[in-house]
Amino acid sequence: MQSNQQLLTETYYETVASEIHHLEKLKEHREEMPRIASLEQVNVVKAYYAMFQEQDFDKARQYFYKAALSGEYMIKRYNWRFNGAINLIGYAVLSDHSGLIKRYSLLPDHYANEHMLAYAYNKAIQDVLTGKRQDLEKQIAVIKAQTAFAAYHGCADVFEGLLRDDQEKVETGLQKLIRTHDDRKLSDLQCRYFSTEAAVLTKLAYRIGMYVKTDSSLVPQPILPLRELYEYDGYEFFKEL
Repeated sequence: MQSNQQLLTETYYETVASEIHHLEKLKEHREEMPRIASLEQVNVVKAYYAMFQEQDFDKARQYFYKAALSGEYMIKRYNWRFNGAINLIGYAVLSDHSGLIKRYSLLPDHYANEHMLAYAYNKAIQDVLTGKRQDLEKQIAVIKAQTAFAAYHGCADVFEGLLRDDQEKVETGLQKLIRTHDDRKLSDLQCRYFSTEAAVLTKLAYRIGMYVKTDSSLVPQPILPLRELYEYDGYEFFKEL
């Protein structure tokens, strides 16, 4: 079995090579849709490398920005299902880019299935960001009803705590998410390194003035402060947004 560092380093260099290949093909105007879609995960891997190998959390914010921007491009250009992916809005939150977060908070989903976990999770984050308390109640109920996805029930506790202004409830939910981290059927890299849901929801609490505590290597403390960068770089074709 590979060590964590071996896995991270090998995955990173494979990802960099993949990104170069896809960008070259995009310059030739070949198969835009799947290539741009792949850039989301490319930048997530690069964010992991920045956090856990380089200890550069501002660089990680930049990569999370590009991951979320890739998703936004696909949603707006190709009518991609916003709520088909559970972490797109989360990457925007992790980036601390206020404009991108606001755009994600207002994104509609034209193919929404209101009984799906991904829909309820993403919509709940939108509801917290936009202050739609009544809608948030609905999403909490949907998440709690997901018996096949019990590893995400901690999210419902967090959202309920945010709704009730109950910091203890939020922190209990975050600890539940960390305890059930391995049960969420994540990629090997994410499983070993990062609880995206716990990190995103901690930052979401920060955004509404609730400074909760998390104590886990899966939620590195330097990514948590709200720190919008002076400048963010995207890909050239994102200027169409």
